[in-house]
Amino acid sequence: MMRSLLTLLFLVWGVAAASAQCPPAFDWRGLYPPATLDRVAQRTAPGLKSNFEQVLLPRLTDQERRTLRNVHLDLGQREYKDHPLNFYAAEGNRVVLPLSSVRLVSDLTLALAWLNRNRLPEKRVFDYAAMLAYRGPTPDGVRAPPLGTLGVPADADNDPAVEALFQKMFGTTMVFIMAHEIGHLLRNHRADVNAAQSRTQEGEADAFAIDLMARIGAAPIGVSFYFMMAAPFECPTRSTHPLSGARIQRLAGAITDNGAVFARDKPSPARELELVKEIATDLLKVATLLDDPDVRAATRQVGMSSAVSDFA
Repeated sequence: MMRSLLTLLFLVWGVAAASAQCPPAFDWRGLYPPATLDRVAQRTAPGLKSNFEQVLLPRLTDQERRTLRNVHLDLGQREYKDHPLNFYAAEGNRVVLPLSSVRLVSDLTLALAWLNRNRLPEKRVFDYAAMLAYRGPTPDGVRAPPLGTLGVPADADNDPAVEALFQKMFGTTMVFIMAHEIGHLLRNHRADVNAAQSRTQEGEADAFAIDLMARIGAAPIGVSFYFMMAAPFECPTRSTHPLSGARIQRLAGAITDNGAVFARDKPSPARELELVKEIATDLLKVATLLDDPDVRAATRQVGMSSAVSDFA
């Protein structure tokens, strides 16, 4: 699915030749109403906590546990003002997942799964993300959360095929994000560093996340989609998690290098290795897209020119 979609994006986005610009800075509070965030706390947070405590932490080595003493998941922050897809490591060995960011990842993933299973244009999700990045949480003066804007029915996850694809992508994406932030804590990374150091830190956290996921035996199926969703919001001058083609290339390499570990103990190791190769291939395509100034310019053009009514 991602391979064909990324090919489509090369053809559709690779048309504008202009210098890319950062998206405007917005206040992202209020993207979701309080009741929606309450539901995230009640329905989604317990599953994330379970994965953190019962899946990720038991796979740490004894030395890692000593270094990460009292590491824990913090789901108490409802929103993050400066970025709608921000997750971070914080003092006190906390991995912080703002509820609004969790919900946005969930909604975008469910939208893609529903569009895919109904044979509708998946590019709508990427265009929506670009609109959100360049026009903010209230384009056209109205709040535009993903599912309603993209016409995804409220009961979309009642379809077993949609739910199965959603769970594979969302579950592995959130495990990768949590493992990545654990990596920052393990390496004692700091926020007040220069751009080169920040890029190094991101690479180290990515490598640790893939190593930890390989120990679990969970291939990061949704990670290509996640980085494509995050790409329109990227601004090097204010990014806390710099996103570049070089970073994604290193991530693809780490996945390939761990292929045998991912495949270990699987019913069909050959099939699992093929899946790992597909994920790495998709990531390399994402890396090319990220570094192409024409693609970034086209993303900006789509984002600035799209209206909420375009997705009705």
